[in-house]
Amino acid sequence: DVTNLLGHLYKFVCYVLIYRAMFVVTVRRPYQALARQTTELQQSNETLRTQALALESIAATVIVTDLDGRLRWRNRASHQLSGALPPQEEANLSLFAAPFTPDPVQAEEMRATLQASQVWRGRVHGRDSLGRTVVLERTVTPLRNEDGQLLGHVSVAENITERSQAEQRHKRVLDTAIDGFWIQDENGRILEVNEAYQRLSGYAASELIGMHIGQLEAFEDTPALEQRRQRLLQTGRDQFLSRHRHKDGHTFAVEISITWDPQSRNFYVFTRDRSEREQAQAVQLDLERQLQQSQKVQALGQLTGGIAHDFNNILAAILGYSNLALDRFVPDKQSKLARYLREVITASERARDLIAKMLSFTRTRANNSLEIISPAQVMREAVAMMRPSIPASIELRLRIDEEPNIRMDAGELNQVLVNLLINARDAIDEQGAIDLHLHRVEMSGQLCAISQQRLSGRYLALDVSDNGSGIAPEHLPRLFDPFFTTKDVGKGTGLGLSVVHGILRRSAAHVVVDSDPGRGSRFRLLFPVVEPPAPAADAPQNADLIPAGRGQQIWVVDDEAAVASYLAELLADWGYRARTFGDPAQALAALEAAPAEVDALITDQTMPGLSGLQLAQLARHFKPGLPVLLCTGFRDSIDEAEARRLGLRHIFTKPLVNRELLQALAEELYAPPAA
Repeated sequence: DVTNLLGHLYKFVCYVLIYRAMFVVTVRRPYQALARQTTELQQSNETLRTQALALESIAATVIVTDLDGRLRWRNRASHQLSGALPPQEEANLSLFAAPFTPDPVQAEEMRATLQASQVWRGRVHGRDSLGRTVVLERTVTPLRNEDGQLLGHVSVAENITERSQAEQRHKRVLDTAIDGFWIQDENGRILEVNEAYQRLSGYAASELIGMHIGQLEAFEDTPALEQRRQRLLQTGRDQFLSRHRHKDGHTFAVEISITWDPQSRNFYVFTRDRSEREQAQAVQLDLERQLQQSQKVQALGQLTGGIAHDFNNILAAILGYSNLALDRFVPDKQSKLARYLREVITASERARDLIAKMLSFTRTRANNSLEIISPAQVMREAVAMMRPSIPASIELRLRIDEEPNIRMDAGELNQVLVNLLINARDAIDEQGAIDLHLHRVEMSGQLCAISQQRLSGRYLALDVSDNGSGIAPEHLPRLFDPFFTTKDVGKGTGLGLSVVHGILRRSAAHVVVDSDPGRGSRFRLLFPVVEPPAPAADAPQNADLIPAGRGQQIWVVDDEAAVASYLAELLADWGYRARTFGDPAQALAALEAAPAEVDALITDQTMPGLSGLQLAQLARHFKPGLPVLLCTGFRDSIDEAEARRLGLRHIFTKPLVNRELLQALAEELYAPPAA
């Protein structure tokens, strides 16, 4: 019985276990799977809800379309931007048309990109619900399912209106800036450039963007450029001077200010054109050279003028007394004494000419009494005169393209040509050629060798060229200095080009020197062209005879006793009565005491106490209309305007030429009274 009971109990337990197993298999397990699926669905719905809320809540506009671009869904930001529409109108909206894409060209570009299964990115300009202009940074992506099948397109756009306006302001500021600006990457490629640098370089923005900075810099030292780049990467900023190459090939100076931004890894560069500043500096340098030249000439003039005054006084006495001795006491003009005196006179005249050459360098006043001449005629005369003194092995060629007129003294131009021809002859060893060429030229900034100023405009050019030894570059700056010469001792005084210097300055002319050592030199004389003068009426012929004196009283005032005594002797020989004074104050006192005793006054200019002009003014105060003849050893020491104001018609440079002095004195004493 117990065994039976246990067997039935075992059966009951087995039935229960079998029932439980069948319940779990048939009912509980599917229920659990369903519960799990329900949970997963709830979680998925929550995720989708969250994502939908996120899409609805983000500030960017999101639009989902079908393959043709028709609207399927858009988020709240899109509605707020363009405004809500009735459902039937919403269904007709397209991504490739307004209001989403107002520009048809841009819409077609977008459509073509998406049809090629590519992502389209760009800026779209449109209007919001209030009619305001907006700028959207849009990205349109193909929409695909898990199998990769294309279902439509998703457009995500960010409203960048404020940023775009800021960029536009930034661009306007940079484009209206005077200085050039560009952005370049760390490899030196230009990413952005403003209009100022486009104008400066001659390139368009499309040409500059992508160009390497090395293509613009005229600086060829590549290692130095790399060193500068590495230094800039370390310090973050730099400022330096450079030269850039224009599109047409010329270079221009720039001042560069550059900053390195490690975050964007770009260089930000400002550049300023220094061309005008360089030109101003060049002009300033030219003016400084002109000032230095003027100061040098002024200093030489003061030194030479002082020497000339004293030396001419000595020469005046030597020449005067030698002529008096020859005329008075040597009746036999062929005797040894006459020959000796003539040698003294000749040597004195050579000394006088030497002093005149020295003074011609320092004399800078423009000569207003110059004649209008034809330089072609003077050139022919100079060539004819110099041809015998030039060796036959040297060819002397003359070419005249045209024959305009210039304002210059013909004798001085002849002197200039003779000096230049002699220098050209001496520069040629045995065989060669000297060319004289008269023609018109257009000058554009060349430097005058005597005034150190830049020359521009049209001039008449007189070229004196040779194919001789040339001039060394280090000698060119000193070429026109007095006593400077490259010739051997005894072959030149160094005054030839100094004379040319003085003559050209007085004639408002210029000279440009070009020389190539071993190949020759060219001196280009430049003259302003003037119109020919109107034909003048025939002037009456002056009589050759000088009227003799009739016992008139002539007072001579000179602090050099020898000169005063010589003039007294000369006047006495010519029929005048002479009284000499060594002190102008004594002469003035005598004139004040007895003004009727003097008929004419001959006075030196440079004297202690009073100058000749001052004495003339005071003398005419005591005796109005008194004829005054002024003598000087240095003509530039006289104020010519003041002399004309005082009525002085005759000014002589010592040593005096007797005939000229006596002729002027006769004109003053025997001139008919004014009507």
